[in-house]
Amino acid sequence: MAKRPAPTSTEWHERLRGLAELLPVFSAPGTDPDTAINALSEVAYRLGWVLTDFDWSEWAHGPECQMLVRDPAQVASADPLTLARLLTAHLRQDRFCEGHLLAAFGDGHLTAIVRRAEALAG
Repeated sequence: MAKRPAPTSTEWHERLRGLAELLPVFSAPGTDPDTAINALSEVAYRLGWVLTDFDWSEWAHGPECQMLVRDPAQVASADPLTLARLLTAHLRQDRFCEGHLLAAFGDGHLTAIVRRAEALAG
Protein backbone atom coordinates (compact mmCIF):
# COMPACT_ATOMS: atom_id res chain seq x y z
CA MET A 1 0.00 0.00 0.00
CA ALA A 2 1.37 3.41 -0.96
CA LYS A 3 2.00 5.85 1.82
CA ARG A 4 -0.35 8.84 1.79
CA PRO A 5 1.27 12.26 1.48
CA ALA A 6 1.60 14.26 4.68
CA PRO A 7 -1.15 16.85 5.18
CA THR A 8 -0.31 20.38 4.11
CA SER A 9 -0.30 23.18 6.66
CA THR A 10 -3.70 24.29 5.32
CA GLU A 11 -5.10 20.78 5.79
CA TRP A 12 -3.73 20.60 9.36
CA HIS A 13 -5.29 23.97 10.12
CA GLU A 14 -8.69 22.81 8.81
CA ARG A 15 -8.45 19.66 10.91
CA LEU A 16 -7.46 21.66 13.99
CA ARG A 17 -10.37 24.07 13.50
CA GLY A 18 -12.76 21.15 13.17
CA LEU A 19 -11.62 19.70 16.49
CA ALA A 20 -11.56 23.12 18.14
CA GLU A 21 -15.22 23.61 17.25
CA LEU A 22 -15.99 20.73 19.64
CA LEU A 23 -14.65 22.60 22.67
CA PRO A 24 -18.08 23.93 23.78
CA VAL A 25 -19.40 20.35 23.78
CA PHE A 26 -16.44 19.09 25.81
CA SER A 27 -16.21 21.95 28.29
CA ALA A 28 -19.89 22.54 29.08
CA PRO A 29 -20.90 21.54 32.60
CA GLY A 30 -22.84 18.29 32.62
CA THR A 31 -21.88 17.35 29.07
CA ASP A 32 -23.21 13.95 28.10
CA PRO A 33 -20.09 11.84 27.46
CA ASP A 34 -21.75 9.87 24.65
CA THR A 35 -22.67 13.10 22.84
CA ALA A 36 -19.10 14.41 23.10
CA ILE A 37 -17.54 11.09 22.07
CA ASN A 38 -19.86 10.67 19.09
CA ALA A 39 -19.12 14.22 17.93
CA LEU A 40 -15.38 13.64 18.29
CA SER A 41 -15.53 10.35 16.40
CA GLU A 42 -17.49 11.88 13.55
CA VAL A 43 -15.11 14.84 13.20
CA ALA A 44 -12.00 12.66 13.54
CA TYR A 45 -13.03 10.33 10.73
CA ARG A 46 -14.53 13.02 8.50
CA LEU A 47 -11.50 15.31 8.71
CA GLY A 48 -8.83 12.63 8.40
CA TRP A 49 -7.49 12.60 11.96
CA VAL A 50 -7.49 8.81 12.02
CA LEU A 51 -4.21 7.65 10.52
CA THR A 52 -4.35 4.58 8.29
CA ASP A 53 -0.62 4.05 7.72
CA PHE A 54 0.35 4.03 11.40
CA ASP A 55 0.97 1.19 13.86
CA TRP A 56 -1.26 2.66 16.54
CA SER A 57 -1.06 -0.39 18.79
CA GLU A 58 2.73 -0.29 19.06
CA TRP A 59 2.75 3.49 19.57
CA ALA A 60 -0.05 3.28 22.18
CA HIS A 61 2.12 1.01 24.31
CA GLY A 62 5.24 3.12 23.85
CA PRO A 63 6.65 5.74 26.22
CA GLU A 64 5.42 8.86 24.38
CA CYS A 65 1.79 7.78 24.36
CA GLN A 66 1.93 6.41 27.89
CA MET A 67 3.31 9.71 29.19
CA LEU A 68 0.57 11.67 27.40
CA VAL A 69 -2.18 9.37 28.66
CA ARG A 70 -0.94 9.32 32.26
CA ASP A 71 -0.73 13.11 32.36
CA PRO A 72 -3.30 14.84 30.12
CA ALA A 73 -1.62 18.19 30.92
CA GLN A 74 1.27 17.02 28.71
CA VAL A 75 -1.07 17.15 25.71
CA ALA A 76 -0.81 20.95 25.92
CA SER A 77 2.54 20.74 24.12
CA ALA A 78 1.57 18.17 21.47
CA ASP A 79 1.92 18.94 17.78
CA PRO A 80 -0.82 18.10 15.24
CA LEU A 81 0.75 14.77 14.26
CA THR A 82 0.86 13.70 17.90
CA LEU A 83 -2.80 14.67 18.27
CA ALA A 84 -3.58 12.52 15.22
CA ARG A 85 -1.67 9.62 16.74
CA LEU A 86 -3.54 10.02 20.04
CA LEU A 87 -6.92 10.19 18.34
CA THR A 88 -6.11 7.19 16.16
CA ALA A 89 -4.97 5.14 19.15
CA HIS A 90 -8.01 6.08 21.25
CA LEU A 91 -10.55 5.46 18.50
CA ARG A 92 -8.99 2.16 17.42
CA GLN A 93 -8.53 0.95 20.99
CA ASP A 94 -12.22 1.51 21.69
CA ARG A 95 -13.04 -1.03 18.98
CA PHE A 96 -11.16 -3.69 20.95
CA CYS A 97 -11.92 -2.47 24.45
CA GLU A 98 -15.45 -1.12 24.71
CA GLY A 99 -15.56 1.81 27.08
CA HIS A 100 -12.03 3.02 26.34
CA LEU A 101 -13.27 6.35 24.93
CA LEU A 102 -15.60 6.79 27.88
CA ALA A 103 -12.65 6.37 30.24
CA ALA A 104 -10.53 8.78 28.17
CA PHE A 105 -13.36 11.31 28.37
CA GLY A 106 -13.74 10.79 32.12
CA ASP A 107 -10.08 11.40 32.87
CA GLY A 108 -9.99 14.56 30.76
CA HIS A 109 -7.75 13.20 28.03
CA LEU A 110 -10.15 13.79 25.14
CA THR A 111 -10.88 17.30 26.40
CA ALA A 112 -7.13 17.96 26.54
CA ILE A 113 -6.82 16.93 22.90
CA VAL A 114 -9.66 19.25 21.87
CA ARG A 115 -8.19 22.13 23.91
CA ARG A 116 -4.79 21.63 22.29
CA ALA A 117 -6.40 21.66 18.85
CA GLU A 118 -8.03 24.96 19.70
CA ALA A 119 -4.70 26.42 20.85
CA LEU A 120 -2.95 25.27 17.68
CA ALA A 121 -5.77 26.50 15.45
CA GLY A 122 -5.29 29.98 16.89
